[in-house]
Amino acid sequence: MVNQAIEPTKTQNAIAPTWGERSEIRELVARFRAGLPNAKEVPEIGLLALATAAMAHGLDPWNGEIWCIYDKNKGETSLMAGIKGLRKAAKRQMTDRFFYDVSFKDVPEEEWSKYALELDEKGRKVEWVSICTLRRQDATSNYLAQLAQAKDLCGGNVEEAREMVGEQPRWIGIGIVRVGEKSRMEKTRLARKRAEAEATTQAFDLPFVNQDYNGSTVTVGVSEEAVGGEYVEVPSTTPAPASPPEQADPDPDPLARPYAPEIVRKAIQGRVAHNPTTHEKAASEKQQHYIASLLNAAFKDSPTQEKDRYAVTNWLIGKTSTKTFSAAEAKAIIDWLADETGDISQDGYTEANAILREAMLADGQMELFDDAGRAVVEGGE
Repeated sequence: MVNQAIEPTKTQNAIAPTWGERSEIRELVARFRAGLPNAKEVPEIGLLALATAAMAHGLDPWNGEIWCIYDKNKGETSLMAGIKGLRKAAKRQMTDRFFYDVSFKDVPEEEWSKYALELDEKGRKVEWVSICTLRRQDATSNYLAQLAQAKDLCGGNVEEAREMVGEQPRWIGIGIVRVGEKSRMEKTRLARKRAEAEATTQAFDLPFVNQDYNGSTVTVGVSEEAVGGEYVEVPSTTPAPASPPEQADPDPDPLARPYAPEIVRKAIQGRVAHNPTTHEKAASEKQQHYIASLLNAAFKDSPTQEKDRYAVTNWLIGKTSTKTFSAAEAKAIIDWLADETGDISQDGYTEANAILREAMLADGQMELFDDAGRAVVEGGE
């Protein structure tokens, strides 16, 4: 089987040399011709630009992370980085300890006036609006630390501290679908992906935006003419046949790990409740030390490692010291955190850090966040 993986080039600033200097670029173009849908219709210069951008930044056209749009009427090609490519680039900028999350809100028609939405250049009215709120955990952690320091300087006055440091950092993207737009996606999903694309480009300094690749500049977002990484010609004046049913990538499984904090808590408490030995046996000393070591690994870079560990277990089962754990509680937490090698799993690591954030909000830090879980947009929620 041919390896189709796209690897970033190891050149200065991650930018590949011009295509004429790299045989790998031409090899990649040949693979595009052979395997990508509709790639045979795209001129050579378009695929050369696509190959250069893909290799420079490790974006995979077969996975819909970047693709080329060919305007047959104008004879022009352009590149577009899709939402999958934006997510990949954003995750590369986060350290192992931190992550980011997004939330969405569909805006009812009676609230559209808050955002001063007008007709577009084609005179089309708004049909659907979605908002994406993106939060970076590294920015949230820094904000918490600054707010706590400001609170001390203000003699414990939270309002003065908040006025001093400002609001919690978050990035807002607005996705709009216009009347008459042609897309294989359902309008809600299309608006949400556009909103996420805008929020992501605000929150991260993406390396491939607005760069020129042999005459093609990478734009971002979700195009009307391109779906799922296909190479789709901009329609000519001749009516085109009806589009096939939507084949966009499915939404991720909500029950796939890493789990949301509340799911972890319910799962652990459920296992404890159904364990017949729940109230009969205390955790062994070995179990106590093992849990402490796993959680210490989750917060290995934290200056408040022990406090973080206590906050997480208190949020999960209402106990801080492992010496007070029952054997059932210890087993449930170990099964959650440890992988098959006995070390903390990557999912357990991610989940523990997400739980720490929830614990900080719930246990004495809620006043610092001013309802941080809500998506606040100027002019309304």
